[in-house]
Order: sequence, then C-alpha cells, then structure tokens
Amino acid sequence: MTTAQCAKPYGARVLAVDGLSKTFTMHLKGGVRLPVVEGATFHVDAGECVVLGGPSGAGKSSILKMVSGTYGVSAGSIMLTHCGQTQDLATLSPRQMMAVRREALASVTQFLRAIPRVPAIDLVAAGADPHLSPGAARDTAAALLERLHVPERLWGLPPATFSGRREAAHQHCGWFDLPVDAPPGGRAHSEP
Repeated sequence: MTTAQCAKPYGARVLAVDGLSKTFTMHLKGGVRLPVVEGATFHVDAGECVVLGGPSGAGKSSILKMVSGTYGVSAGSIMLTHCGQTQDLATLSPRQMMAVRREALASVTQFLRAIPRVPAIDLVAAGADPHLSPGAARDTAAALLERLHVPERLWGLPPATFSGRREAAHQHCGWFDLPVDAPPGGRAHSEP
C-alpha cells in the first residue's frame, strides 16, 4: 500500500517519541560517555508542521537522526503509525528501517544544496506524492511554503538566494506526510 493510499485523517497521531535518549561512548578517550539527548518526548499528528527548536548542541539533529534510524537509540521509544500499523522505530533492524524509509518516512539533511536555478516551489513540489498531478503537487508545495511563512515573492527563486529560508524549503522537499525537522541555526517560525 502506498503512502497516498494510507493517508491519515488530519490530526491523527503519526509519530510519538517518548523518553528518547542518546549517549555516545568515546572509545578513544578512555570510554568517556557523552549524553547528547535525555528524555525527549513529543508527538506529531497528521497535517501538523512541527519544529524542533533549541540552541546549538541541544540535540535537535541527534533526535532526527534517531527517528530516521541513522543513530541508534540508547533509551526510549519512537512509535510510528503508518497504514494502520504502529512500530517502534527504536527496535527495528536496519533492513526493517529501510522498508520504513521507503514507505513512510523521509528526511532531508540540513546541509542539502539546492539545484541551481530551480525555484523553491518546484524543489518542494518534487517531494510530493508521485500520484499527484504537477498542478496538485505545486498547490501542496505552496501550502507548505505558506505554513513555513516563506513570502510568496521568494517561491520563484532558487532557495540558495534567500538565506535563512533556504533550509525551510529544503526540510519540506521530502516531508509531505511527516514534517519534523527544524531549520538549522534556530531560525524557526511559529504558527500564528
């Protein structure tokens, strides 16, 4: 079943993170343990635009890397509901996580470089459900850019030309169903 066929009603819980923690062990430093995230708890409902905010070093990227399966989880759970099934991403094998990424979860690195001369709206629309018509994908992209408070006058520009908003456009290229990343540098915009 494709993501489009499994669309959740607006407001339905899609992600629940509970007590998430990550500790790195520095083996070349005598086994020193470095806790980088302790007890993160939040949830995301279908249709929400969520921002992880906080100062540099607070663990925002580490949380997202745990959600996407790039980092292992030291403690806690990451419950993802997709197509009527709920799974704890913290317990999945690498092969199972790859299947989740194919079907239900995508991420875009904060260091992504935009394709030169491609308008921001087209980059965001490229991440839409492939079953949508080009017009519907563009409409969906426009709605997301509005929710991110990116002024419409910037939508036709390549994201690299509007510093500070570039990351907001990038974060939604592949997060149509589950937007959870915050722009780097703490440039988050609150909903009115």
